[in-house]
Amino acid sequence: MKRLLLTAYGLCTEKIKEAFYELLPENIDFSTFKVVIVTTSQPELKEKHHQMISVKNTFHEMGFKNVNFIDIEFEDPHKLQDYDIIFLNGGYPFYILHHLKRTGGDIILKRLIDDGKIMVGLSCGSYILGKDNLLLNYLYPEDNIFHTTDMSTLNAVDVRIWPHFKEHCGIHPELAERILEFEAKYNYEVTRLNNDQALLVLDDKIERIG
Repeated sequence: MKRLLLTAYGLCTEKIKEAFYELLPENIDFSTFKVVIVTTSQPELKEKHHQMISVKNTFHEMGFKNVNFIDIEFEDPHKLQDYDIIFLNGGYPFYILHHLKRTGGDIILKRLIDDGKIMVGLSCGSYILGKDNLLLNYLYPEDNIFHTTDMSTLNAVDVRIWPHFKEHCGIHPELAERILEFEAKYNYEVTRLNNDQALLVLDDKIERIG
């Protein structure tokens, strides 16, 4: 049974936190449940990035005692198997996908997802849980720094999301029209998520939060 939460901005609202709790087994011991935050999508600051620190603090505030970081660029992705919750943090999709595929981390994550491992995404982390990487390649081909032609992602859920939609459109008004162009060109639907929204995935059921 898939247990996924695709967020734009993490566990940032009470509704999204409530959705996260639906992923957990009943009567868990928060002090022993192990959480790992994947930092690879931030190529420079890694675990020192303010977002990584904020996510770790949020888990601590929720009662989780064992919260660690892992960087698949330099660490063995098999370590992911040792954790109860995997949090895929925000950053650059092309970057983390390159290193996941280079190390075989993508295969490990796909297997863990199919086995029912709890998986939470924030922005980029949610994006790579989706159908493919065609949308980002269409909107911002300059981000494809590895010049990859492989647009596959973890494909854990049959949706293509764009996180921070309202917030990004406030900065880049042309974004809304560009996404409409993408949908028309490929006949694909894009699920737009604002910062206070998420998708809760329990097996084949997808529920929009917020």
